[in-house]
Amino acid sequence: MITLGVDETAPPLHERLELKVVLDDDLVLSVEASSSQKHDRVTASYYDLEFGLGLPASAMPGGAAADPKAPEESIVVPQAGLVVRANVARDKDQATVPGEVLYRHNSRAFTRHVRDGATEAQLREHLYYKPCAACKRQWGHPECRCGTA
Repeated sequence: MITLGVDETAPPLHERLELKVVLDDDLVLSVEASSSQKHDRVTASYYDLEFGLGLPASAMPGGAAADPKAPEESIVVPQAGLVVRANVARDKDQATVPGEVLYRHNSRAFTRHVRDGATEAQLREHLYYKPCAACKRQWGHPECRCGTA
């Protein structure tokens, strides 16, 4: 088991955690995890793997085809409190783009008069990665008393 340091003061779905998983030809699973705000990085390798692959019902003999219009559960909240949001969307919808990514590619979406502007969640995600306007510390810094945390 690997433990990654994360920003515990961040609202749900704001800090990006990157996970790189490689399964090599010898069935050795290498995992590298990193957090965008705490800049923590951990790695681990697993050698004695026992696993199976789940297939959709449409791939099984005699299985029913999945309904492509059926809503997908894009947010999963496990018991440990970690929240996961899919980074891939079925439909083209600007509201599914993370805030800091949307700002990088379409900063105009963050102006008030734009019809299809950024959502409140996207605005908070974008601001999460900006330093505090008053003290220039990062989000959740214990010495920031400016009201951003």
